[in-house]
Amino acid sequence: MKKIENNFAVTGFVAKDAEVRQFTTTSVARFPLAVARQEKNGEDTKRISAFMNIEAWRKNENTGSFDQLT
Repeated sequence: MKKIENNFAVTGFVAKDAEVRQFTTTSVARFPLAVARQEKNGEDTKRISAFMNIEAWRKNENTGSFDQLT
């Protein structure tokens, strides 16, 4: 069976500490990420922000990367 993996790269600011839940063999961290973009309208430039709800899943032996989120 072919292993399917999804990867997504985005840059932003973690809006609040992650909520980490542990299950039998895996853990999930859920947190909002604030991302911004600029819109130009003639001479005016606006900075527009949006929040993305992120879920990051790890096997329990690899949850060290969650330490940066809490």
